[in-house]
Amino acid sequence: MSCSNTSGAPANGRSARLVSVVSDAAPDGQLQIFESTLDGVVAEGPCGIKGVGYEPIFELDDGMTIAELLPEQRNEVRPRSLAIEQARPFLDELMENRQGSTYARPHASQRPRRR
Repeated sequence: MSCSNTSGAPANGRSARLVSVVSDAAPDGQLQIFESTLDGVVAEGPCGIKGVGYEPIFELDDGMTIAELLPEQRNEVRPRSLAIEQARPFLDELMENRQGSTYARPHASQRPRRR
């Protein structure tokens, strides 16, 4: 739904949910999935000057869009940041267990290039 289609629409018809999922697999096959969600509404129009992507039109419960928040406040509500923060202990443990392991990450020049 674009902003031009939301003008005048009731808030209950503009509900929105952001979902971010981070999945990590350990070398032994252990798989962990971390998920964070944020509920809000699609704003009637963009607000804020510092947001990226959906942030100027994603309105929080307090009536502000993510783009109107201070940078440090944005990371406190962004599902991507919260899911990564949940994954951090698992990743830290993987890194600790990797110390002394024979596994070596390939040098950047040996990894396939993304297109």
